[in-house]
Amino acid sequence: MNQKLFTSRLFRSILMVGILFFGTYQDLFSEDRSPISIPNPKSVGSEWHSIFDETSFISNEEKTQLQTILDEIEKEKGAQIAIVILDSIGENDPKTFAHDLFQHWGIGRKGIDDGLLFLLVQDQRKWVFETGYGLEGTLPDVILKRIGENILVPKLKDGNQGEGLIESFQTIATIIREDGSLDNTNIAQYNDWGDSTVNQIEEDQFWENENILMILIIVGFAYGFVSLFFISDAMETFAKISKKEMKIDKRLAEMQKFWKKPWVKYGFIFFLPMMIAIGFIYLSHRRKLVDSKKDCPACGKHTYEILPNQQSHQFMDKLEAIEHKVGSATTLVWRCSTCKHSEKITTRSSTAEKHLCPACNHYSVKSKFGHTIISPTYTSGGSDQYIDECLYCDNSTKRVVSTPKLVREVEKSSSSSRSGGISYSGSSSRSSGSSWGGGRSGGGGASGSW
Repeated sequence: MNQKLFTSRLFRSILMVGILFFGTYQDLFSEDRSPISIPNPKSVGSEWHSIFDETSFISNEEKTQLQTILDEIEKEKGAQIAIVILDSIGENDPKTFAHDLFQHWGIGRKGIDDGLLFLLVQDQRKWVFETGYGLEGTLPDVILKRIGENILVPKLKDGNQGEGLIESFQTIATIIREDGSLDNTNIAQYNDWGDSTVNQIEEDQFWENENILMILIIVGFAYGFVSLFFISDAMETFAKISKKEMKIDKRLAEMQKFWKKPWVKYGFIFFLPMMIAIGFIYLSHRRKLVDSKKDCPACGKHTYEILPNQQSHQFMDKLEAIEHKVGSATTLVWRCSTCKHSEKITTRSSTAEKHLCPACNHYSVKSKFGHTIISPTYTSGGSDQYIDECLYCDNSTKRVVSTPKLVREVEKSSSSSRSGGISYSGSSSRSSGSSWGGGRSGGGGASGSW
């Protein structure tokens, strides 16, 4: 092959790969909405100073319950948690958006980095947990994934998003209070499904790893580049040997010449072991599953585990099932599959008092929104009526809850709106008036959809 033909073929190959690559991944470079544009709840004077709910996705009372949980955790352990619910972020990736927003606000204490951000994007139906360095040991990715998939997602699908968020953050609060001393037994307490679901979680986390994805993209790009040379030469060789006037010996010579070319002879041989190695890494990663079982105290066999929700309900009495349902307590049922020994462990939630029934004195009250009495305005607050129903004794009471006045979205400062990107190196990148502690994200967490 002469130099001119080689140069022409090389140019065509680069052009084709470039068109394919940028056409496929152009959405990675679109930024329809910047994290800088999200109002910092610490700066807008809202009573829910850790929550930004753009579309009133959850009720005001549910926001108040969530804020109480977050305030208690910050007071007891110092960890800062932010909840952000957005209608849309355009074509942005939620995980990347959550990471950038975390860094922009500086959630968590500086130097300790014990922050946690929860982001929910409604139009993409995606949720994300983003953790600071200091919380990665306390809240491993697999635990956050389990909380999202097992507690949050079923509630979102049922339209009970407020309950799902409250239960999720009650569980997170319990884990943080344990001060991060999580071994496999502790982790199992938050595992509410079988091995097949754990396998799926591990598989999802493998593909969410940015480094693995980048390696696969690079290898695929290089493999595709070599393949274009192969296809180009194969088509040229086929065109030559298809001519009727060409003798059989010349056809064989052209075919031998084709197979001796470097990108045919060595290209696929070089990439084949690489693809096998990546497949081996993938399979090895899937086997690293968290052991959710422990030794049975009765028979000593390693078959003592938490029952899923559907199975555990048959071991609960009426009150335990109701308290578990309303979120005032969590009852875990351990059962040995060998000797059938079982044990119930009930943990009272930090917001249990809100579920206390004045009639029967059980924590079995479920609140629901009644109607708006006075709508809030930008100059004055309003009021809503809520109905508290006891699921144990059927007692029902009504109460009025004050709602704060509406707050206009804080406009971005001119310097932030004109910046070409987000800088995380100094405090100037964070919203003025922010009382977040200056923590940084460790890149850990979990994400999913519903």
